[in-house]
Amino acid sequence: YEFERKLSGSWPKDRDGHHMQGAAYICFLSNPQNLNISQLLSQIDTSPFNVALQRMPKPGQMLMIASENATIHERLWCVFE
Repeated sequence: YEFERKLSGSWPKDRDGHHMQGAAYICFLSNPQNLNISQLLSQIDTSPFNVALQRMPKPGQMLMIASENATIHERLWCVFE
């Protein structure tokens, strides 16, 4: 599974090489990908991603994991994320 492999390989590690504790907002699991989600995403301030970002403990970290099938920079929503 491409996503799991990339997430595991990118997740921050401590000095001993162990994965650090944390939480993740996973866009493709959080938003219904096969439905028209334009209303859900119509206001950036109340979008699920922005709400999760605002509630993230500070300081936080962000990982952006791209698929081998499509570039993330061609999707406007991914640019905001």
